[in-house]
Amino acid sequence: NGIAGSYAEYVPVVHIVGAPALTSQRKGELLHHTLGDGEFSHFMRMSAPVSVAQASLTPENALAEIDRVIEEVMYHSRPGYLLLPSDVAALPVSTRAHALPARQPPFSPSSLEA
Repeated sequence: NGIAGSYAEYVPVVHIVGAPALTSQRKGELLHHTLGDGEFSHFMRMSAPVSVAQASLTPENALAEIDRVIEEVMYHSRPGYLLLPSDVAALPVSTRAHALPARQPPFSPSSLEA
């Protein structure tokens, strides 16, 4: 798939996956994004081997986790995975008061000689 290919080719991609509302997930309802068992984390776990960071977003962690996943994606130049429940997507969030820190990936000085 495209995400696995992006991992193999060092292409930074943020894979944002829509999911049922947290209330439905907590009830274990049989909806999409399960394997018929009411467990909603199967697909995020399956993405782990081809992504550098994964997060299941909640109202409490959304800002920090989005930043963390994006930072890892940019640092490693590989895909990341965000599971975004429909109700979390509709919630207001506070604005950011500061810019994201940008870690620089390690490099070899000899790689700069060309």
